[in-house]
Amino acid sequence: MTIRFAKHTAAATAVLALALWIPVDADAQGKTPRQRELDAARRRRGRTVPARKRPGMPPTPATPAAGAKTNGDKKTLPGEAAFNECLRIPARRRIKVTLKPESSLKDLVGWISSMTCKKFIIGSNLHTQKVTLVSPTAVTAGEAYRAFLSALDVMGLTVVPTGRFLKVVQGNWAIQSSIPTIGPNRRGTPGTDQAITRMVRIQHVDVNQLLLVLNKMKSRSGDVTAYKPTNMLIITDNGNNVRRLLRIIRELDVPVTGEKIWVVRLRHADVEEVKKILDQIFAQQRGQTKIPRVVTRGRTARRGAAARREKVADDGVPSASKIIADPSINSLIFVASASAFARIMSLLKKLDVESSGSVSQRIHVYYLANGDAEEMASTLASLTGGAAGRGRRGRTTRTTRGRRGRTTRNTRGRTGGTSASLFEGDVKVSADKATNALVIIASTRDYINLRAVIRKLDIPRRQVFVEASILEITLNKERRLGFAYHGGGIAGSGDSQAIIFGGVQHSGWGSLVVDPLSLMGLAVGARGSLIDGSAELLGLQADIPGFGVMFQALQTNSNVNVLSSPHILTTDNEQAEITVGQNIPFQGAFVGGGVASAAAGQAGLAGILPTVSVQRQDVALKLKITPHVNDSNMVRLELEQEVSDIVSANFNNLGPATSKRTAKTTVVVRDQQTVVIGGLISDRAQESVSKVPLLGDIPILGYLFKHTTVTKQKTNLLIVLTPYIIRDQADLRRIFQKKLRERRDFIERYTSFKQRDPGAEIDYRHKRGLLGEIFRVSTQVEAEALLLLKAKQSTNDAVGAPVDMPKGMAPKPTTPRVIQLNRAVTPGAVTPGRSTTDQVRTRRPPR
Repeated sequence: MTIRFAKHTAAATAVLALALWIPVDADAQGKTPRQRELDAARRRRGRTVPARKRPGMPPTPATPAAGAKTNGDKKTLPGEAAFNECLRIPARRRIKVTLKPESSLKDLVGWISSMTCKKFIIGSNLHTQKVTLVSPTAVTAGEAYRAFLSALDVMGLTVVPTGRFLKVVQGNWAIQSSIPTIGPNRRGTPGTDQAITRMVRIQHVDVNQLLLVLNKMKSRSGDVTAYKPTNMLIITDNGNNVRRLLRIIRELDVPVTGEKIWVVRLRHADVEEVKKILDQIFAQQRGQTKIPRVVTRGRTARRGAAARREKVADDGVPSASKIIADPSINSLIFVASASAFARIMSLLKKLDVESSGSVSQRIHVYYLANGDAEEMASTLASLTGGAAGRGRRGRTTRTTRGRRGRTTRNTRGRTGGTSASLFEGDVKVSADKATNALVIIASTRDYINLRAVIRKLDIPRRQVFVEASILEITLNKERRLGFAYHGGGIAGSGDSQAIIFGGVQHSGWGSLVVDPLSLMGLAVGARGSLIDGSAELLGLQADIPGFGVMFQALQTNSNVNVLSSPHILTTDNEQAEITVGQNIPFQGAFVGGGVASAAAGQAGLAGILPTVSVQRQDVALKLKITPHVNDSNMVRLELEQEVSDIVSANFNNLGPATSKRTAKTTVVVRDQQTVVIGGLISDRAQESVSKVPLLGDIPILGYLFKHTTVTKQKTNLLIVLTPYIIRDQADLRRIFQKKLRERRDFIERYTSFKQRDPGAEIDYRHKRGLLGEIFRVSTQVEAEALLLLKAKQSTNDAVGAPVDMPKGMAPKPTTPRVIQLNRAVTPGAVTPGRSTTDQVRTRRPPR
């Protein structure tokens, strides 16, 4: 049985449907005398006696499991009862089983419960685990249960017995649970992945020394505890790993007087090579070519009583009775006396030295796949205690000396003695920008340590697509209402002429001088003939009329709706900026300088003329953002947004006027969550009245002596933002298609004057809420319904006996065994989360 990812086909559906067929018991034709004796013994013990089946009687249908539908119910799904009920498969019965790819933990537990008739309890926090279980050959129920435990171990889970139930828990929780415990006097350890506790009494060595060795070899969720008063070890781990630890204990717990366990970690030499040298030295001293006592990790040497009693060589020189090499931590484990270990250490000091290789043998090149070489070199330089260098430019790093106690100063001025002690020799790191590679000059050991750090840092960083929307609405309303009139004439003659006139005039609007632009809205008036000489008398450019009456009623509404949607794609922890706008010239200060024309100079009119300086300024929309994504799909955004716009083209004849709105903040949002990062609501009302004192305050009649202007301005500004985490290339493709649709919609709205909906589009494939769950379930239901229909089409015409049918159980030619579905299945009628093969069952034909 193997555990791997595999495609789920319709053929697997038929195989499982045939495999789940269970034949009738062999004693259906009658019971033997021996069986009758066993029945009598069961009755005496109060046990249930199985009923005798008559020849030709059809098999008793299985009782549906709790919650399963009966065949009479129209809502019964194919295979649901067979999947949930206890099948009671014989111990030696073999069946073929294939679950759908990435089956949920609930489906996996339901499958093994139906095969083994065991009861399970699953916590709600474990339902997200997925696994694929594929069996190319037929297996028994016991083998299937061991595979089930291995599948749980892959997911970091295990089972703990609780009464008549088995509880599925996290692997590290099993230590404090009621798992099976095997005492020191009991034999046998189950070779499964189920968590167990084994108590081992140590006979010859110190339990604390043995604990140091076993703690390095246990699994991640395992635990080894030493109990000194009774010199006992308590091991909690899965059964397979407990067996491995017991083999190591048997090799280390040997009756050698005065010997201890020593663990030595080599820094330069290879542990396997050193072990071979030590084997040859001790073998020559004993006059042997091979020491059968020496073992490597995972291999047990041949043991003998004579070999165990041998402590010294023929010449009286002490030696180690056992040598174990552990390549994973580059350490040697010795079982030897103190004198033998002292002799071994003197040899190790001469063997564990740095190899004298050339400089070219210590130059290593590492090509980065995701990170930047210069930034990585700077990080490693701070780790090694030196300064980063750049390749192909002649710059090198400062070296760091590990064992000789030299300290170096990095670019920030701190000493690197602590970090340098991690390395055995000089370490130099340079960056080659052209190939995005690191050139490392170090020993092999130091390079291996640095390479492990580089691989953890050189990981693909996720990208974030940030979409912002600036929604601004400006509503302007202005209302004007008022009268203006006058009358007058010339009195006197000759040099004593005078003009007499009177009336009501207002600022910017009146009856004396009529501006054509002011005659907007409802404008009613009457004017008399011009008074000759009034312009000269009043100092005007034109004569005024003898009389005039003007009435104006005007209302102006101005609505502005601005929707800007800047969007930008950036990498995690990288700052990105987008700017869209114009560069507008602005009038500057008046500066004297510049001579008049040559003609004016010749005429003696030379002078200095003022000049106006012009300054240019950006009027744009700017978005500067830095995303930080964590493992929980939460995005922390450091953003700075600026919105500038032209309010007036010529404000008070001084040039254009602009508005500026800036937001700078840090927010934490979930993937595809739209948030409001800022806004503004402004409501401005202004009323201007031009009137004649006292007369303008008279009710109703006062309108003849005043002019009223009412201005109202409302502004609503809203800045919203939506981040999208890019997980793969498919997400980039979906964003590209989305932007193409928005472009087509933009063109359609331009021609039809439709308003745009500023709401963000949500990809429910990455959501974990209620709507996302509904979307996933509906998609899965449709896909499984389609597979079930294909399975029906491919198996509806199949006729024959089930696979692996025992002899004598084949159907008669007149009653062919046909694989058929209980009823027609329509799309959407399949239980979500259930494997397609689980929902197909075979009917057992009548005998």
